[in-house]
Amino acid sequence: MDKIRECFVRPSASLNLLSHQEILLAMGTAEDVFQTFRNCALAVLNTGNETDDPSDMLREFADFGIEIVPEPRGIKLRIQNAPASAFVDGKLIRGIEQHLFSALRDIVYTQAKIESLGGFDISTSEGITDTVFRILRNAEVVKPNTPPRLVVCWGGHAISRTEYEYSKEVGYELGLRGLDIATGCGIGAMKGPMKGAMIGHAKQLIGDGRYVGITEPGIIASESPNPSVNQLVILPDIEKRLEAFVRIAHAIVVFPGGAGTIEEILYLLGILMREENAAIPVPVIFTAPAGYENYFTSIDRFIRDSFADRDDHGAPLPVPTVEDRRIVARPEPHDIGEIMRLIPAESDLRFRGQIALDIEPDFWGRRCHTRTMNDQTAKTIANGQAATSGGAIDDGRVADATSRNWVDRFMPRWSRPWLRLSRADRPAGTWLLLLPCWQSLALAIAATGWRWEDAWLFAAMAIGAFLMRGAGCTWNDFTDRHIDDKVARTKSRPIPSG
Repeated sequence: MDKIRECFVRPSASLNLLSHQEILLAMGTAEDVFQTFRNCALAVLNTGNETDDPSDMLREFADFGIEIVPEPRGIKLRIQNAPASAFVDGKLIRGIEQHLFSALRDIVYTQAKIESLGGFDISTSEGITDTVFRILRNAEVVKPNTPPRLVVCWGGHAISRTEYEYSKEVGYELGLRGLDIATGCGIGAMKGPMKGAMIGHAKQLIGDGRYVGITEPGIIASESPNPSVNQLVILPDIEKRLEAFVRIAHAIVVFPGGAGTIEEILYLLGILMREENAAIPVPVIFTAPAGYENYFTSIDRFIRDSFADRDDHGAPLPVPTVEDRRIVARPEPHDIGEIMRLIPAESDLRFRGQIALDIEPDFWGRRCHTRTMNDQTAKTIANGQAATSGGAIDDGRVADATSRNWVDRFMPRWSRPWLRLSRADRPAGTWLLLLPCWQSLALAIAATGWRWEDAWLFAAMAIGAFLMRGAGCTWNDFTDRHIDDKVARTKSRPIPSG
């Protein structure tokens, strides 16, 4: 691929005027943060060159370099060996330039503010919400005296042509009604609604249509923004990205996707289940083209199975409540006209309260704690297989245990914490104790011949290895309980997790 050897770029909007202290903050960025910015900047410059393997891009542009150069009243960027596709007649495309400085603003400057200035409080739920709001306001995604026109669209990036055309048609109908689009800024079901909305806006002569891409460093570094995005926001991590979606949404339209889409759905359900949010209507529509509804059927079955043992509801959002809240989460595909009727008009003031949604103080910590479980559950559903009671992965599964191990699949629920404590779900240590014992017994039998007592010895060694390994692991977890709860791999073990 052709490369531009060197160029200098100045911001035309974001970060076009900085104080001396702000310049020093940007220049003093930690190496790991700047490396993240470098990877994100390369992804931005690679916009339009769709690839399924970001490692190919990183290898091809291993010599790519970007440097912050201070100036009297701001900064400029020195770029080396950048993709030539980002330039026209030697000049950087203006939309890509804007995204480049959005990445600088949201990664370098925001991280510096969190670490050095203490301007953002990310230790409490209220502080996180304030951080998300200020980042969105700084990016001019939320503006005063602006009606709520953003429809958030969730869905997969690796989808069929039929699904893509359907998402594009939905976006077109939204654009005709003057509604803007916010997505994860990638391809597939994120690109389709934006592209459709652009055509709808053009037909209505709407010149200020917004196509907002909301992402985070780990995602954008591996998936370039699609060319339709005209406002890019990079939140510090996945949790703040999810909250940003919910806070800005006038409505949420969900297309079939993969594990990430299921994570977004579960996050949204976790918020909407709170009694404090019962009076805040959030229009949510699950929709798919005919023949692709199995994705939502699997999700519906999983949610109902997960809440089957609750006394109050058979599901987190029972059907009457769903309809009353103007949430339509049914497995059948919707008619596009019906989708448009379910999304409220701009003038409906009741649908301006998403910023007031309450997120309980420990929601973030608990969500991080159960993230491994959610990821595995999402992958199971994404493969079209709803979790069943015989093979369900419950909340207590340990992070470093193999998926669908025999303890999680077959043992009674009351016994699982004790078996996990003894590492029965990870039997490698037991085998390491047992196999040398069996090997020595086999050698003795080969020399002296078989006796019936040897069967008892084989069984006794197996029981002894299991009990000895379990006792040792239990004592280890007990003595390290104040350390294990600070390590991602061990904090989900029974003792540190409570």
